[in-house]
Amino acid sequence: MHEIAFADVSCPERHVVLKLPLRDFCIGHRIILLRQRNPLLWMPEAEFNLLPFATQVFWLLEAVYVCGQSYAHRKTLEQGAGPIDRLINWLKVKAWHRRRKRGETDWALELANFRNYLSSSRLITEFKSRREGFPFLPTVASPDAKGRPMGAPYDVSLVQFLMRELRLTSEEAHEYPLALAEIHYLSWMEREGGLRILNAFEMEFEDYCREENEKAAKLAAAKKAEQA
Repeated sequence: MHEIAFADVSCPERHVVLKLPLRDFCIGHRIILLRQRNPLLWMPEAEFNLLPFATQVFWLLEAVYVCGQSYAHRKTLEQGAGPIDRLINWLKVKAWHRRRKRGETDWALELANFRNYLSSSRLITEFKSRREGFPFLPTVASPDAKGRPMGAPYDVSLVQFLMRELRLTSEEAHEYPLALAEIHYLSWMEREGGLRILNAFEMEFEDYCREENEKAAKLAAAKKAEQA
């Protein structure tokens, strides 16, 4: 089962949102969206849907623009790109907006497509939060782990792991697909004794316990209804 998750994050599907092909969602993309405080990254879907329509469209356009280019390209534009590079980028953006405005835009569908892109680009590690079709690698604390939980930012830990263990440069680490970095990092953490990744037997046992708990809850509710 976990081999499927590894295959999915190693060879992710291509996503196109608002007629713009998106790159593999990388650590750098996440950092930019966090810096923007883009609510698509952290706000629950139900809460995001309560925002004004114009605000939803604005943040979707921002997110698609970020994920449609490399982290290095975006960083170059913000930190000293020459006038020629800025002109070329402006022309590309104008061409994209002209292309996406042809025909009607189903904004709800495009938002759903972008959410699917994000969900497929991150590992689900909570057993109870798994969703069919999205990469799933359930983890639990290791009883042998010593010390307090790490306080460092998660993205920093991923970047440092990629640089130390996979010998990537800082630039390469920031461009590395997020879910693939996570699966390497969590597998390494298990080997080091920092956590446990549930195996097939443990997952079957968790499912069995959940089903039994649901049966017991239904039986208790039925008895309570009979007594009422």
